[in-house]
Amino acid sequence: MRRTTRRNMAISLSMFGILAVPPLFRSCDAEGSGLAAIVGANPVFADDFAKDNDETLLARMIYGEARGEELEERIAVGYTAVNRANDGVKWNGTDIRSVVLKPKQYSCFNEDDVNREKLLNPEKDDAKTWEECLDVAEGILNGKYEDPTQGATHYFNPKLCQPSWAKKMEKIGRIKTKLGESKHEFYREKQQKLSFMDAALVNEWATENKAYRIAA
Repeated sequence: MRRTTRRNMAISLSMFGILAVPPLFRSCDAEGSGLAAIVGANPVFADDFAKDNDETLLARMIYGEARGEELEERIAVGYTAVNRANDGVKWNGTDIRSVVLKPKQYSCFNEDDVNREKLLNPEKDDAKTWEECLDVAEGILNGKYEDPTQGATHYFNPKLCQPSWAKKMEKIGRIKTKLGESKHEFYREKQQKLSFMDAALVNEWATENKAYRIAA
């Protein structure tokens, strides 16, 4: 069911006193039924972000970190969470929820960050932009949008800060947008280089494996 349909239905129900809750919800259980399935079992308007489904949580992150940016940059920022979840590094989380809510990673969730209050009720803060961020999150998770960052896991705006961790990572740089370049620079973990011996072993294995396939 489209979000606009859910919102309008929720508003109509609230007019008759059947539903006294904010209109836009995202459900944690896609297989729900009844009223919960119509408006969602999980409210967007809450400070317990751990109850969000992946789409809503990722949308919150995009809203908090890049709501003022172009579509391409929002997609890029969103993909850093997906890339962290898939990079095999356990300390920074292994799924969308643990990655996004990892303390001191995405600053918009920090208790002292000015953006956190906006995340509590993004629909009230800016309904149009929130809807756009939901669409971006959905597009990332369902494969509609490809990763424009070449696997970036980190980013920052060089006009606002110069984090020390950047020196230890591989710089990807800015991404292209319709209006030019992104404000943020993107980074990823440095790829481990094979030693001379490791490279020799890989080449030897590849040669033997090729010979085996030909003989077979």
